[in-house]
Amino acid sequence: MKTRKLRQLIAAAALCCIVVFTTCKNNIGLGSTIDIKDPTIKNLYPPIGAVIRDNFILAVEAEDDTRVKQVSVLITNAETKESKQFLLKEGKSDWRRELNTKAGGQFVQNDGFLKDGTYSVEIQVQDESGKEVKANSSFTIDNSPPLLVL
Repeated sequence: MKTRKLRQLIAAAALCCIVVFTTCKNNIGLGSTIDIKDPTIKNLYPPIGAVIRDNFILAVEAEDDTRVKQVSVLITNAETKESKQFLLKEGKSDWRRELNTKAGGQFVQNDGFLKDGTYSVEIQVQDESGKEVKANSSFTIDNSPPLLVL
């Protein structure tokens, strides 16, 4: 008799545990409502020290435990100290912007045009809660034709 009641008690406890654990929606704790980590920057393109000819795409992978709000880039000419700031457009997992675009074989002199020279790049990633992280890079643009001296 005692073993029968013990089995019934164990079965009832197991059934209660199954019901409780399968009906909860896992909203225990704070979950993803709290931003714990800073955003991260990976796979910056063009790579540090690259020499660029023609048009190119400035791209970066930015990730966060919540959501990346924006990626901005400050590009500064090393010689003239002239700076341009750009917001990159969001893709599936990367952020990008085409610079030195061409139309009809000629460079378009718009806000995304960079003259020949060496540039320093500062990338700033901001997430939804306002956390920011920065990364630095540099590249050289050389669209001048070669000079032939006879």
